[in-house]
Amino acid sequence: CIVDNTTAGMGDKEDETYKYLRKEIYKLASDKLIVKTPIKWVLFRKVLQVLVRESKNIITLSEACDIGIDCKIDAEDVPKVLMFYHDLGVILFYSHINGLR
Repeated sequence: CIVDNTTAGMGDKEDETYKYLRKEIYKLASDKLIVKTPIKWVLFRKVLQVLVRESKNIITLSEACDIGIDCKIDAEDVPKVLMFYHDLGVILFYSHINGLR
């Protein structure tokens, strides 16, 4: 497939493939790249950011649970929050390594 980008933004003269490609990229970006996050989880992340600014770069799972509870997150949901932020690359969380608990 060849796309003529020299006609981009030219209205009727614009390559139809370019219009289709733009529409598909927009759809992907708005459907897949926007992650809806509970406000409690956002608050949890903000607390972690404050800890990092205070040079506290490592916390225990117990400390994370305490922070979660303070943010109104159930203790059993804290590992999900940690994994969510790990998957985004915001933190490192390895639940399967017992020595890191």
